[in-house]
Amino acid sequence: MNRRPHRCKCEYGFSLVETLIAMSVLSAIVMGSLGMLTLAQRNLASGGKGLEVLARAQSGMEAFRTMPYRSMLTPDLKDDSGVKLTLEHNGTGQFVGRHTVHGVDFVWLVIPEGPDLSKSSATTVRVSAEWFDSQAQRRKLSLGMLRANPVYGGAS
Repeated sequence: MNRRPHRCKCEYGFSLVETLIAMSVLSAIVMGSLGMLTLAQRNLASGGKGLEVLARAQSGMEAFRTMPYRSMLTPDLKDDSGVKLTLEHNGTGQFVGRHTVHGVDFVWLVIPEGPDLSKSSATTVRVSAEWFDSQAQRRKLSLGMLRANPVYGGAS
């Protein structure tokens, strides 16, 4: 009797089809993760620009807060970009100054309550900043403060 050796029909290991399916599932997961990481990086950069704008605006407001009241119309707001702010009377009792730093447009308003800075009881200082974020959307930031005249003696 000549018997043939018994061969097992089951083979161990993965077939080519199983390997291709596993690779396609894994690549779909990786591509989804990369898209999410790209979106997160873009949002972080946009938030960083907003923080930079806020820091510049607050720094300028702090300069207005610490300068002598009578010199508020001639501010010295030079920063690391070398921008010097010049305020001009716009005919309505307000003083306006504009400058651009790193693609951000800043508009400063100094509004005395009276016709003259020295005769007003207080002055409002406002700053607004506008810029485009990484997704080409216009962003805007506004800050303001009210500064009292320390030598105001009342209405004359």
